[in-house]
Amino acid sequence: MFGHTLEDQIGGQLVAGFVMTGLFEDSNPDNALSEYMATYIATRAVKPPISQ
Repeated sequence: MFGHTLEDQIGGQLVAGFVMTGLFEDSNPDNALSEYMATYIATRAVKPPISQ
């Protein structure tokens, strides 16, 4: 398995000019770790139009 830190994932989106508009956490009840923390995170980010 491989994953990215939240700093890499969210920070990279923000550095690229995206605006965070949503964040969702979920877990898998079949995974023992899910008893203690969310094991999945999804973000929604949009890139605003370029002003002229």
